[in-house]
Amino acid sequence: MRPRIVTFLAPEVGAGRTTAAMALASTLTKGRDSSVVVIDATPKARCVSSRSACLTRWQQHIKRHGATIDHLTVYHVSSVKELTDIIEGKVDERLPSFATILIDTGAQADDLALSVVQRSDILIAPFMDTTVARKISAVLEGIDIGDVPLYGLKCGDACKEAEHPDAVAAFKAGHVLLHGLPRSPLLANMSNGGHLLSMHIALNWKYARYPQTDPARKPLRDFIKIKSEIGCLANEIGLALDGYELRRREPFQRQEPISVYNPSGPIPT
Repeated sequence: MRPRIVTFLAPEVGAGRTTAAMALASTLTKGRDSSVVVIDATPKARCVSSRSACLTRWQQHIKRHGATIDHLTVYHVSSVKELTDIIEGKVDERLPSFATILIDTGAQADDLALSVVQRSDILIAPFMDTTVARKISAVLEGIDIGDVPLYGLKCGDACKEAEHPDAVAAFKAGHVLLHGLPRSPLLANMSNGGHLLSMHIALNWKYARYPQTDPARKPLRDFIKIKSEIGCLANEIGLALDGYELRRREPFQRQEPISVYNPSGPIPT
């Protein structure tokens, strides 16, 4: 079965593409039956110093915490041919057994990024606020993405509930995912933190000695919420890949109050 390809495409510096790719890959590889390929198609991947790139450091940290090469592989590509060879399984014969391919692109819609679009099953466009959402949306509206579904991904401050309507209104190029990528120093430094599970274990070891109600446990409680939100995001992207879409549920206002049941009288019909 062909792996499903998720591409992070947001022609704007600091939009959150790489962090989103690491967080999603880290969540998807938490089970032994899940395996992920991450392709670094950023300008840094085209340099000789790609070994020092964020995704390379992140992969090394994950491997130190038990993820084998059978569950996570990171490739760096510098040309359309290299990208095609990896996707078609010419570079790695194990590739068809991987469930998901995540592709991180650069801050410009160059030829390599555009070639990635045509091979994707879904496009994710991260943005940090509504201003960036408008810029990214305007650029993506001018790109021919064919029938590939496009979803905006709220990151950082854009995750606030009050920001959601503005983010949806600004992102005209596609839909906006209900779940986002929360702002957190731990996520910002994820290339040095590794797997979400290992980060959780480290925080639990550090703060578990405090009672549940102790304010000192706040970093652990905050990270649990973040980890849960990323898990929900991964599930929502999975639904989008299957052709489904989550929609915000609007509260239903009854026109008339429900009659209170009176045990001594008949049940109202």
